[in-house]
Amino acid sequence: MEDVDWSQSRIIFVSPSFNSYQKDSVNFKDLPFELMGNQTIFK
Repeated sequence: MEDVDWSQSRIIFVSPSFNSYQKDSVNFKDLPFELMGNQTIFK
């Protein structure tokens, strides 16, 4: 596992919909995740 650069990893949550709290959560800095739903990606 030493060959993996974990600093570049991210999590993608896939759902048909997200509530306003979930959508706003992607605005936090230094949290490497995205929300993907209904052909929309929130970064």
